[in-house]
Amino acid sequence: MRETKTYKVVGYVVLVIVTLILVYPVFNMVMLAFMPNDEINSIPLPFFPSRFTWDNFKHIISAFGYYEEDGVTHSYVGQFFSNTLYVIVLNAVGMTISSTMCAYGFSKLKFAGRDLTFGILMATIMLPSAVTMIPLFTLFRDFGWLDTLHPITIPNFFGGGVMTIFLLRQYMKTLPDTLMEAARIDGASAFRVYWNIVLPNCKPIIFYNFLGVISSAWSDWFTPYLYINSKEKWTVPLAVANMAQSAKSYEVGSLGAKGVQIATGLVLCIVPLITYILGQKHYVDNVTLTGVKG
Repeated sequence: MRETKTYKVVGYVVLVIVTLILVYPVFNMVMLAFMPNDEINSIPLPFFPSRFTWDNFKHIISAFGYYEEDGVTHSYVGQFFSNTLYVIVLNAVGMTISSTMCAYGFSKLKFAGRDLTFGILMATIMLPSAVTMIPLFTLFRDFGWLDTLHPITIPNFFGGGVMTIFLLRQYMKTLPDTLMEAARIDGASAFRVYWNIVLPNCKPIIFYNFLGVISSAWSDWFTPYLYINSKEKWTVPLAVANMAQSAKSYEVGSLGAKGVQIATGLVLCIVPLITYILGQKHYVDNVTLTGVKG
């Protein structure tokens, strides 16, 4: 009994230490975001700010600047968020439609060469992204898609990604075939079975992939960096990447100011965190409620 209690105490202590190690960088970022710029540049760096200020957050909009369109002044920050939201919505729609259709065909429809085609599809996972980078760039250049958002949105309407198809296929294979057979006996077409039976029972995995789309849009800066040149077409991660590369001036309110950079990073952390918190309950509920009892 004493050994069991000892193990529990040791386990709790280890978990607390690991948690503190993982939480400290986030806590430090929060403190720095609300710290005056002169304190951020001081040595040694204070653990807590002498006074909490919102100046760093106020300077984010002015640091990225403004542009005029039809005589109206617009903030680049608003445009960055608008572009990112556009990418998220199109990718979510394209991924859901194309990947679920592909997975449905590979899991529930029988046709010649199905397994061979799926095997070839899965083999493409072994190709590094560096191998396809130049051919894709050449292809999109010939399409006239350079300096547009098309290269990071339209491809998701043609499959949605190999791993997405694989996860959906594995999930659909767990659905009983008797449901589809009963629907076909009642005269339902293959598309009707897909739309009315398969999709409603795949809400958990679809929602999981939707979270992945949001995470990807908020973290992927390299793909937009390859194809987009105009500042007004930047996405949020691309804007932050350019902020880091442009850190030459340390004046208050400039892109190079550490306080502005840290405050921007904190804002980027909040959005995915809120999305995850709001979506977690929905995801768990779907996993629990959409299971088919045999």
